[in-house]
Amino acid sequence: MRLLTKIYSKIKISQSRRINKKNKVLNKDFKLHIFYRTSDKGYPKDKPDYITSYNCLKNALERFSPAIVDWHIMCDNCSKETMEWLYKLCDEYKVNRKQIYEVSVGHGAGTFRLVYEKALSFNDNDVVYFLENDYLHKKESYDAIKSGFTSLNIDYLTLYDHPDKYDKDYIYSSLYKDSRVFFDGEFFWQKILSTTMTFASRVKTLKKDKKFFWKWTNTKHPYDLYVFIDIRLKNRVMVSPIPGLSTHGEKAFLSPKVDWSKEVVL
Repeated sequence: MRLLTKIYSKIKISQSRRINKKNKVLNKDFKLHIFYRTSDKGYPKDKPDYITSYNCLKNALERFSPAIVDWHIMCDNCSKETMEWLYKLCDEYKVNRKQIYEVSVGHGAGTFRLVYEKALSFNDNDVVYFLENDYLHKKESYDAIKSGFTSLNIDYLTLYDHPDKYDKDYIYSSLYKDSRVFFDGEFFWQKILSTTMTFASRVKTLKKDKKFFWKWTNTKHPYDLYVFIDIRLKNRVMVSPIPGLSTHGEKAFLSPKVDWSKEVVL
């Protein structure tokens, strides 16, 4: 038994050294781009009072510092008042004003397509985080995206732990029995089937899967579930952290086991 323990220990040390050596190379070249989409209009949702466009953007700027993350903000049909506080906040965090785009599209599917196209111009190994304007993040969020993409063999990542996965009537559990848990040395991840339109992926993956996103964003409403079901059928791997490091801002769908009001940056 002692011999088996020693052998197992040596294997773990050897694997750890290989992973660390690999990560030193990958971390050196890690580049994250954020495409933040906001609008004064949207679908009616029952949100906690601390979920506001201002609070969510300030939280994201704090968690993903523009000093190390390439920020792009898509403003769809935003009022003059909204743009005033948005520019002021972005100036405070030193976001390049040239990367703040004012458009008049009128629906989420259209603005998603705009930022998706822009994302395809980056280097293949760069990671893009598509982010909607009603999410809050924990402090570890940047580190988690970096760790996930440099330590795990994955295609997609979300920081949102959607509570539907813990529902006994999980609507698409029959489609996806594989829910393995991974540990990347820093964070625990679970393999999932689907998420919202807030997620991260490498540019090379987005290029390969563009047809699936275009198939399900050809109306005003993006059908995220069907996008990711099609992608899963191509054996893509998506993970989310346990517990969640971000939450969608609807009362009924907050990531569990976290007091998200405490993540508002004052």
